Amino acid sequence: MQLAAYLEQAPSLIKSVPEPLDALDSLLASPSMWELDAMLPDQLENSSDRSGARAQTAFASGESAAPAAPNNKQFARSQYRVDAGEDRKLAMSREVQKRFRQRQKARKASIETELDATKADLQELRFRQQQLESRNVLLERVAKINNADNVTLSAQGLVCPSLARKAISGEPVLIITLWDQHHSMTVDAVSRMSTKEFSHLWTAYVHNMGRLLLDNSDRGTDTEQALIQMLTEAACLHCCISAYNVDTLKAALASRLDTGLPSDRHLGDAFYSQFLAMADLSEQQTEDMLHLRRMCITRRGQLANCRKAKLSQIPAECFSDIHMPHPAENVVKLHSLGAFVRENGSEDFKVWSATLCACLRGVLTGRQHAMALVHAYPSLLRIDDMLDSLAVQQNEASQLQLLADAHTVDTAPHCKDLYAYIDSLSEASIPHYVPFPRRANSGSSGAASSDSFLLAAGSDC
Repeated sequence: MQLAAYLEQAPSLIKSVPEPLDALDSLLASPSMWELDAMLPDQLENSSDRSGARAQTAFASGESAAPAAPNNKQFARSQYRVDAGEDRKLAMSREVQKRFRQRQKARKASIETELDATKADLQELRFRQQQLESRNVLLERVAKINNADNVTLSAQGLVCPSLARKAISGEPVLIITLWDQHHSMTVDAVSRMSTKEFSHLWTAYVHNMGRLLLDNSDRGTDTEQALIQMLTEAACLHCCISAYNVDTLKAALASRLDTGLPSDRHLGDAFYSQFLAMADLSEQQTEDMLHLRRMCITRRGQLANCRKAKLSQIPAECFSDIHMPHPAENVVKLHSLGAFVRENGSEDFKVWSATLCACLRGVLTGRQHAMALVHAYPSLLRIDDMLDSLAVQQNEASQLQLLADAHTVDTAPHCKDLYAYIDSLSEASIPHYVPFPRRANSGSSGAASSDSFLLAAGSDC
């Protein structure tokens, strides 16, 4: 309905705007309009002719038809402006990247420097913490020793060792410098020392060493000299007891030295692991200790195999109570056997004691040695157990593995090095670590390093 109404009103609306229509009629009636209309076809025709001619010429010459090139100078100037702008952008981009890399490199160097300084501080703090913890444990240990029943020690007619040997009636003696006195004891007296007397004497040494360890004086002072003397005397006492008083040594190993009474307490792997961490052995010290362990176990295994082989050669008649052999045969055979057993046992003890001495007086420093004795109290330190614990930590070969391979090892040159090393040690070297001489074929620690001194098959008994 609305559309019909709009259509009815359209004529009236058109009539209401006569002016635009009148202007259009006047333009169409103008003569110039028709002249322009007559001229346009001619111009278009001429333009098309020129374009066609150019196209034909290009086709005849083998070129493709292309629009006319602009003016060369204008094109060069515009292209130069574009290239110059791109060059400036690239140069600015390279400069920005270069500065960014320089800042990044400087920042990285600064962070690395700060990291190194932080690591050094952390290492120093850890070292200081370890020192304080060791000192705290040492204080507790010394306090226990001081609170023991027999800490009020006195000479009581006892005497103690020193490296120096003096002759009394042609017999070597040991020198004691405990309780502000100097005493002497013959080796015969040491061989008759009871377990209680040994415990009393050893406690005095440990008490003095613990007190001296708490003193943080610098090296070369009277405190260090006193500590060295205590270590020397205690080591000599232990060696004399081991050589001449085995019963007392075995009883001391199974007793509490603070009371002298038998005890079931034994130093286990936990103690030796804790001590080794506290001692903070260097890599070279660890390698030397493991090398000495391999050599000692291998050589002692060879000596044990020789004893077994020698005993198997004795005829059964020597042990028979039915068919008694002629006494002359027993004299010859058993006398030869006795000489071999004595020599074999002497060599076995020599290897063991030399290894003990090399570890405690050469590889370990004086303070590490004293710490081991003090922390082991009221028990005696067992160097073989400590070496076994160290071997477990370093994934070394076990005793059984070393003994199984003992027959393939020539230990003679290494034992020679060991004895020469012992002879080179002196009282002046006790405070320091003395590197053990290593042969060219010696290997580093590890599970397979038991072959580090494999030289030739067979062994010399």
